[in-house]
Amino acid sequence: MNCKDLIDSILKGVSADVVKDQISKGIRASGKSADSLKTESEAAEGDLKGSAHIYFQIHGRKPGPFRDGIKTIMAWLEDKGIKPIDISLKSLAFLIVRKIQQRGNDIFMGRRPALAFSEIVTKWKKILVERFIQQLKQEVHGAISSGKA
Repeated sequence: MNCKDLIDSILKGVSADVVKDQISKGIRASGKSADSLKTESEAAEGDLKGSAHIYFQIHGRKPGPFRDGIKTIMAWLEDKGIKPIDISLKSLAFLIVRKIQQRGNDIFMGRRPALAFSEIVTKWKKILVERFIQQLKQEVHGAISSGKA
């Protein structure tokens, strides 16, 4: 396995664990943020890129202005399959946006668990080091065995 393949496998592992964490914590609605996760790797480096929504799944949304809030929350409600009974969807979205603007969302307030991104990355860093050391040992052993060392 070359360095690019090693990095790519680690980034794909991080991505898969992020999706699992979203699902286990009920953070996933439409799956768009999970689908936005893309890996890019080169010879000695890599990137994991995703939607800005991932930030709010990690840190929550603090109180303050919420641009396009009603539109965003209406889409979220629809993605979650929430159909209000005694209130319109737009009115419910308005109430949710107002609450977020005043107090932040449940992740920010600590009422719901956040995406454990740091823990996931730490886990995969350890795996990267283990795999790198294992690969290095195999290459050194191969070089010694073939007399090229």
